[in-house]
Amino acid sequence: MANMKVEYIPIARRLDGSYIQLTKMTVGSGSPRLFLGASIHGDELTPIAVLWRLVEYLKVAEVRGSLIMLMGMNPEGIAFGTRYEPYFKVDMNRVYPGSGDGILPRRIANVVFEIARESDVAVDIHTSGDCIPYILVDPVGGEIRERIMEYAGSMGVTVLDEYEEEQYRAERLGESLPPKLIEENVPAFTLELPGGVNIDWTGVNVGYKAIINLMVKLGMVDTSPVSIDEYPVIGEKGYRRHDVRSSSAGIIEPYVKLGEYVEKFTPLGVIRDLRGVILEWVRCEKSGYVVAMPRRSVVYPADRVFLMAVKD
Repeated sequence: MANMKVEYIPIARRLDGSYIQLTKMTVGSGSPRLFLGASIHGDELTPIAVLWRLVEYLKVAEVRGSLIMLMGMNPEGIAFGTRYEPYFKVDMNRVYPGSGDGILPRRIANVVFEIARESDVAVDIHTSGDCIPYILVDPVGGEIRERIMEYAGSMGVTVLDEYEEEQYRAERLGESLPPKLIEENVPAFTLELPGGVNIDWTGVNVGYKAIINLMVKLGMVDTSPVSIDEYPVIGEKGYRRHDVRSSSAGIIEPYVKLGEYVEKFTPLGVIRDLRGVILEWVRCEKSGYVVAMPRRSVVYPADRVFLMAVKD
């Protein structure tokens, strides 16, 4: 049985005097050091249950090195069921490395960053609604990209490059956790799983197996890699994520399924008005794979309705 240590890291006090705090669990000691961060967005709960599964497994397994887990990196957002830090309405995944004397979300981000930067490999775990599980790799070259791709590729799920440069900058993704850790020479990437404010338990199983596969790669556990067959996996490399957005508001009817390869301009679905009249045929201007489906049936103008994996 691996040694387990739980720490509660106080950040600030609430009105009633209780603490807003982060829950840190460390399993094992020494190197390699693997950091897992769960749920920086408070409406993405599947990652927390992934860590629960890992804890149960590690109660009966031997671990070489250290597994450092932050069990819910946006505790107030989780409590309120909101993506953002609820007091300042800030997306905490856009404020790294944070600040020890800043507003609350920046203080939390700074604690997360300082813990994660001491690791040898870091995985930031999120959810992406109705999706195939996938890994996002930030734009970086050289030897550290090779290491990131090696670790990400060992996990058994789809690996995608991030958005093209213009959208990457526009969405301030360079201020999320993995790229800031990469600047510190820590191989880091994002794991996206199915789910949202409700836990997707099939996604939990996939996330658990993917982390076990990474621990096998790092030599942290004595077991064989686990195959992932719950969802399609895009094995070919060189794809990046790409949004397909609506032009009209209405009710969407998808024509495709997760993991399906679609030629460019093939209809992905239609948007109808209340009478059932088709307002828009939703198409992608590039060929690629369907990675994520609409999160809800009612869509808005310029809504992201499908996420695709495409090549330039």
